[in-house]
This record gives sequence, C-alpha cells and structure tokens, in this order.
Amino acid sequence: MSAATVDRRADAGGFAPSGGPQVDDVLGRLYLAAPGDVGAAGRGALAAMRAIDARLPRDAQRKIVPYQAEQGVNYDLAGDLGRPLRTVAQLAKMEIGLEFAAVDIGGWDTHEYQAGRFRNAVERLSNGLSGFYADMARFHDRLVIVVLSEFGRRLRSNKSNGTDHGRAGVMAVLGGAVAGGRMVGPWPGLAADRLDDTYAFRPDFNARDRDRRAGRPGRPSARRASRSRAARG
Repeated sequence: MSAATVDRRADAGGFAPSGGPQVDDVLGRLYLAAPGDVGAAGRGALAAMRAIDARLPRDAQRKIVPYQAEQGVNYDLAGDLGRPLRTVAQLAKMEIGLEFAAVDIGGWDTHEYQAGRFRNAVERLSNGLSGFYADMARFHDRLVIVVLSEFGRRLRSNKSNGTDHGRAGVMAVLGGAVAGGRMVGPWPGLAADRLDDTYAFRPDFNARDRDRRAGRPGRPSARRASRSRAARG
C-alpha cells in the first residue's frame, strides 16, 4: 500500500485503522511478515478495510459523502442501535460480499424496575429493526435478520420489580423468505407452577434452520445474509 493511498484515506475521513497512516503502515508491515493463521487474518482484515474504503462514495474534494438511507427511514429513533444498523445497511448496499454482520444492543439485564427499562429497550429494538428492514427493501430476498439474547429471564418478578436470569428465551427471525407471523415450538403457558426456576424449555435450533432454508432452495444468494444479534445484556 502506497503512502499516497494512506494519506488520501486519512485526509478524506475514510475507513482505516485508528491512529492514522502510521498505524496503518505499521500493521501492514507487521502482518506481512507474520506466519500462519494470525498473519493471514491480519492481512485479510487490512485488505477488507482497504476494499471498503475504496468503495466509499466521495465528492470532488475526495471527502466522504454521508450515507443516505431510503426515504422515510430514521435510524435516530433507535438510539445507540441506529448507528451500527446504518453501517450494516451501507456495507450491504456496497455489494462487497457481506455475508454476516452482528450488532449488539444492551440494557436488558433488568433485575430491578423492569417496567420502564424494558419498554425503552424494546422501543429501541423495534425502531431499529423496522428502520433497517425498510432501508434494506431492495435486498429482502437475500436478507435474514435473527434477533436473540445470550441469556433468558424468569417470568416471575422479584422483590425489586424486576426479573432475574432465566434459562429460557425467544428468538425472532425476519426476512423476505421467512414465513412469519407465527411461533415455532410448544408454548407451555403461564400457570404458577411454570414460572419458577425449573421452567422447562425446548430449544429447537434445527427447526429454525430448516424453516430458514426451506423457503430458498437452490439459490446461491440465499447464503448471503445480514443477521442482527441485537439483544445483549
């Protein structure tokens, strides 16, 4: 990579490692000489950053042109979830071969005062998903969004008007080829004897994957998906 290329990216506010041209140059030399998987991963990451930077739209002064979402889409309604979702949408539309993207949103560890906190978190998530899905309208046939949490919550409240960690959770799937509007798996109900720590759950990831694949057989583009992992405590 030439010094001119590095300087152009830095001056134009492009996509490059933090620390400016000097850091970019040091990392390039470091991974160029590094053997094995570590060297290959480093070189691949730097190459990907340069490929993305080369596709970013610029004006006559070589300054980055801000990303414009589709008409009517407002990522600001999603709070801190909006910016990463906007970035994923921009990368997907650049057609650089994006197959998978993960986005996190915190605020779900509601051990106390859950009512207001949970509502605010759900509103951010809902606004983010609706905005992202609208922004990606031209890609719905290639898009699968999976929303999941790294842990569940109990259904019975604690003495602090919150809920403690549980073993069961839900997963939401959204996409143009997803047969939505339904729940997959048994629903045991909300009877009192079901709400303690021994709540039975039956994760069926195979059924989820079968449903995802069944709608798009034999299509190479079906393997390209952007998935948002959005519910992280």
